[in-house]
Amino acid sequence: MKTCPLFLNDSVPKKIMANIIFDKLGTSDDPFLTYATKNKINDDCYDRFVCIEDRRYDLDWIRVFGIFVLFFFHTTMIFVLWPFHIKNNELNAYLSFINVFLGIWNMPILFFVAGSSAWFSMTYRTIRSFIHERIFRLLVPLVLGTVILIPPQVYFERLQQGEWDKSFFLFYPAFFQGIYPEGNFSWHHLWFLAYLFVISLMTLPITRIIDSRKSSRWICRLSTFANRPGGILLLGLPLALSEALLRPYFPQGIKDIIHDWGNISFYTLCYVYGYIMVSDVRFGTAINRHRRIAMILGTLLTIVICYYSIARTFLSSYSYTVFFHFLCGFNIWFWMLVILAYVRESFSFSNRFLTYFNRAVLPFFMLHQTVIVAVGYYIVSFETDVSIKFWSIILVSFMIVWLIYEMMVRRLSLFHVIFGLKIKE
Repeated sequence: MKTCPLFLNDSVPKKIMANIIFDKLGTSDDPFLTYATKNKINDDCYDRFVCIEDRRYDLDWIRVFGIFVLFFFHTTMIFVLWPFHIKNNELNAYLSFINVFLGIWNMPILFFVAGSSAWFSMTYRTIRSFIHERIFRLLVPLVLGTVILIPPQVYFERLQQGEWDKSFFLFYPAFFQGIYPEGNFSWHHLWFLAYLFVISLMTLPITRIIDSRKSSRWICRLSTFANRPGGILLLGLPLALSEALLRPYFPQGIKDIIHDWGNISFYTLCYVYGYIMVSDVRFGTAINRHRRIAMILGTLLTIVICYYSIARTFLSSYSYTVFFHFLCGFNIWFWMLVILAYVRESFSFSNRFLTYFNRAVLPFFMLHQTVIVAVGYYIVSFETDVSIKFWSIILVSFMIVWLIYEMMVRRLSLFHVIFGLKIKE
């Protein structure tokens, strides 16, 4: 049974509640709910219950799982019904459905976890050191990764499309000619680093307000509302409105920040939600209490959205599009709650696997798509079943990425800079 030390703000004695037993969050034996009922916190609350000593290993696991999911996601992209840098001649509807489902929640929850990690980081960093860390961990890898890791992706894409037939070394200068897709220059999957860098700096004034003593009252009331029946589910409304109002004008395919207010808005909300909800353990209580209904609603909405995705071929009115994206916003939130709840329930521990891969997350993320595209370029030319190609690409790509990390990135300081790792472990 796992316990988490807590502190209360100065107006409430610390000894009132020494710890919360996470195994009982959201149950009839929930120690916080018992305390809250006895002390009428639902009616008049001013202070936050904050975990200050216990590391949230479940967030580390989500981060690691999220990168592994990206291996599946970008490998399925080779076989789905929509464009990707490398395509197999035979496409697969089943893999297309898997791709859609993984795409619903994977990137949003990574921004949520990034926001949660920022809260822990800001408990011991100054704003200046936080900005310095963002530059070293995000901006430097973005710049170096763009000029080192992205050119091979564009090269193999041009080869398959018949737009280039010479060596990579002759192609490299052409990478800087024009903006992708008409030209070649792009940051491809490294858009995540660019967006996270911009969002983490852009939201600094907001996070400072959240951390202030004056914000304790409204954070407390928000966590109280989240624990009411359906409360945490309704917190998906801002996400749904963001999708409904902006997504029709800013489709998912655009990842250039300047013309992508749909993603900027949505991912900023996910980041801020992560920052807020890790700052008070009562949000964890609410998420745990609603995990089953969130799974039911997520499953139902996924079925409805898949049906309406087909219907979109015949229905193209503005009101229909707005309603469709409104449902998508809530669906993303429901699946995020499901993952947050069940991962915390089952993975609130550390081991050697987590320690190893938690450090490897950023290098694996930066390398994975380039390796998948390169490996996929050769494997799709084989005359064999889609399933064999799919698993071959995943396994070979993962082994190559792991070997690059283990033999080079992990051991050489130069690669620590390129891939945003601390110089010393």
